[in-house]
Amino acid sequence: QIVWSLTGPTGGQYFVEAGGQQKLGRYDTASQKATVSRLQCVVRADQHGGAAVVSVGKPLTGWRAAPGTPWQWLRGENFGEER
Repeated sequence: QIVWSLTGPTGGQYFVEAGGQQKLGRYDTASQKATVSRLQCVVRADQHGGAAVVSVGKPLTGWRAAPGTPWQWLRGENFGEER
């Protein structure tokens, strides 16, 4: 079973199994600022081991593959993939 591990900005961890998804937004952040949408992005894991971050919030969605790696920025309905 393939499982993706996500670490949020507050250190909280989420696990997404193949075929699953995790919704993330304002209340998953430490500061819970109004500049982050209540539903900011959805992380979807496919059946083949890949995952995609789909931006659904009004502001840009930032993601990175690991701590210390460059940020990637997504605008509404754009997505980033990792395999």
